[in-house]
Amino acid sequence: MTGYVYVEARRQADVTIALDGISNVYPRGDKVILVPIKEMPDLLRVNKTEQLRPGGYVRIKRGKYVGDLAQIDDVEPNGLDVTLRIVPRLDYGLNDDLNAPMIDGGIKGELQKRKRHAAYGSTNPALRPPQRLFSDSDAKKRHSKHLQPLSTFDKTQWNYMNDTYVNGYLIKDFKIQALITENINPTLEEVTKFTAGADDGTENLDLSALAASLKSGGAKDNYLPGDMVEVYEGEQQGVYGKAISVRGDI
Repeated sequence: MTGYVYVEARRQADVTIALDGISNVYPRGDKVILVPIKEMPDLLRVNKTEQLRPGGYVRIKRGKYVGDLAQIDDVEPNGLDVTLRIVPRLDYGLNDDLNAPMIDGGIKGELQKRKRHAAYGSTNPALRPPQRLFSDSDAKKRHSKHLQPLSTFDKTQWNYMNDTYVNGYLIKDFKIQALITENINPTLEEVTKFTAGADDGTENLDLSALAASLKSGGAKDNYLPGDMVEVYEGEQQGVYGKAISVRGDI
């Protein structure tokens, strides 16, 4: 529990000695409480938290890419910031006429402008641009002034509209609070958009990352062969073992 420190000891005096000198911990006689026996097993039970790893998948909670699948490119040591690979949704300036002068400058023109804004709303999942890998040739047609190569020799890395694109993917940093990290349930169509090209021209799918995402997809698929498990009920309670097969929710 947040804000509490649990110490296993035989006497209250031992707890006081153990906590002496620890920053921001102030044990006092009336603050040291014995945990009820029936609650002790819950304190010793470890809840496994899902660790984000490069190659894994998440979904974006809000903004232009809300609901889109993204692949983890890097995780900061603090575990709070991640770099994602995202299939871009770009119109390459095709809707710049939203800011063009209104036809008659009056009420009719204002209504037309509002309709155009509604039709191309960037955060509306149904109306936003489709997913497609970044194309520098399309960006040059209308936004050449907003396009700069990140390398003189590598033409797969670009800065476009202050965003970074590598091998066609948008590379962007996110706070973990802005991401959905559980119950991702990626479809095969979504995952194939992140397949890596091999030297021989074939495409490689990171099956281990896909398996990790599918494993966290629901309660019935929480285990895979090879996982270590502990029996919590019955005459085998407390026994540890290894899963050798999984059938449905068994």
